[in-house]
Amino acid sequence: MRCVGCDNVIPDGVNFCPICGTRQPVSVMPPTFQSPQYQQNAQYNQYQLNYGMPAEKESPCYAGFGEAIKLYFKNYVNFKGRSTRSEYWFSYLFVFLISIACNILNMIFPIFTLLASMVFLLPTLAIQFRRFHDTGRKGTIVLISHIITSVFSTFGTIMLIMLLLGALGVMPDYSDTKALFTFIGICLMSIFPLVLNIYCIVIFCQPSVPEANKYGRAPY
Repeated sequence: MRCVGCDNVIPDGVNFCPICGTRQPVSVMPPTFQSPQYQQNAQYNQYQLNYGMPAEKESPCYAGFGEAIKLYFKNYVNFKGRSTRSEYWFSYLFVFLISIACNILNMIFPIFTLLASMVFLLPTLAIQFRRFHDTGRKGTIVLISHIITSVFSTFGTIMLIMLLLGALGVMPDYSDTKALFTFIGICLMSIFPLVLNIYCIVIFCQPSVPEANKYGRAPY
């Protein structure tokens, strides 16, 4: 759209021209914006003044359960940008409820849990990246945490099987010393991923950085 004062091109929907400061007619506000609950909010209006209309996939300061699910799927493989705390935790609740349903259905059709894991893997990883970005941090720590958890869980499971086989006498040459070191190895394999996951949870609970950062604009 063009400013009614200086005739320069300005973002659609702004109340004031960012160049000359002239107030724009109310009629230029796009009537098709999908989140009308934010249009009367002072913070939303200030957001428009600073940045123009928010994009469809941008995360609001507060996202309800339904809106969070929509953003979760709209940003299915979006590892850039930002996601606010409410968007992340409502999405987490949604995935958790689906997981419970899949575990129940898994008793009849064992493939349900596997399918759910495949469907939710990428969008969950993506929203965790964006949640870190929203607090001003790099999202690579999330990927590192998932890789370390997977690797350590695999080795820890192997050690646990060895310990059980030794206790049952299936491995007669498995001495008490080996069993002790195996047990210590299992404990070590559990501690590091646990610490990383706790760190990630703490970051997921952090509030948004209130201003724009290198990962995207401030939430509206």
